[in-house]
Amino acid sequence: VPLIGAYTLVLLAYFVKIGFTRVWPSGQLGPMILGYSSTGLIIYVLASRLENRFAVLYQRIFPKVLIPVVIMQLVSVYIRLKAYGFTESRYYIALFGIYSIVTGAVLSVQPVKKNGLIALLAAGFAIVSIIPPVDAFTVSRNSQTTRLEHMLQDAGMLEEGKLKPKQDADATLRIETTSILNYLERRNYLEDVAWLPEEFDPYSDMEKVFGFEPTYPEVSNPDFFYASLDMRKPLNIEGYDVLLRADTYYAVEKPSEPGSYDFEVGGAAYRLVVERLSAQEAKVSIRDGAGKELVATGLYDFATSLRGDSNQPKEALDADQLSLDVEGSNSRMRIIFQNINITYGSENESGASYDMYVLFDAPDQQ
Repeated sequence: VPLIGAYTLVLLAYFVKIGFTRVWPSGQLGPMILGYSSTGLIIYVLASRLENRFAVLYQRIFPKVLIPVVIMQLVSVYIRLKAYGFTESRYYIALFGIYSIVTGAVLSVQPVKKNGLIALLAAGFAIVSIIPPVDAFTVSRNSQTTRLEHMLQDAGMLEEGKLKPKQDADATLRIETTSILNYLERRNYLEDVAWLPEEFDPYSDMEKVFGFEPTYPEVSNPDFFYASLDMRKPLNIEGYDVLLRADTYYAVEKPSEPGSYDFEVGGAAYRLVVERLSAQEAKVSIRDGAGKELVATGLYDFATSLRGDSNQPKEALDADQLSLDVEGSNSRMRIIFQNINITYGSENESGASYDMYVLFDAPDQQ
């Protein structure tokens, strides 16, 4: 009980700071008060049958203090909802805030022994959250879909239920559209969006349907680049004898040792060697049983060519976009990158890491 009292003073001081600065914290206040109200209610139940001074004061004061504190939380939630719409987490934070206010009001007028109402109210609110059309998932889906529709309509890209691609859409629209579509895709809601084409894929169909590629906010480190393979699509290995999995990661303190993988094709022995030449560069080669190098290539030039003029991450790319083909002595090698991570900066900070599939077409055996 004294700890909850101390935390209440911390929250009040935080509210005073908000009042003076006129700056509302972004996404911080909701979780703080959520933890406060849930813990406070649990302690209220535990203390309700005690008669010592701390417990009695807590029983009288906490329900009345809870109401204005949670109102501040709901104001914070409202600001987030107005800016970004409902998601499941925001829905439940808002619902718990309403529940806390109702509970605080009830406990302010009901005898302490009636705290069983806390459980009954919790059950009632929980049931509401799973009954359509006011359940968390339906509300969140409708909120995000409506938000996206309004943005596209304001930009002249959605008229009478039909999309019009816009190559010169501003960065904010591109980022928000990508974010919402990814959210809907992760929850299998895209099929409920009537104006999207059937089987729309936000990773591969964005440019064709919206006129621009998926766009993401600038990462906190502007000197970082990332590219990844669309793992949902099969890899074409036609014309190659074997497929191998390899990786190599840069380390600031100690360069990694060469990695090797022995394999056979048609009874002949071969070795795949992945060797770090520097923090940025790695060499991939295939040697025959006698140790002769048949085909080899560095990786860094190809990796940096993917970056282009932007540090924007390139996610879920087709295998063709991440394939590096190399010809050797009567043999061929294709490297399909699964992930590429490049950090730019000072000599001690920069480096590149690679995850890849290596396909090898062995020389014809005479």
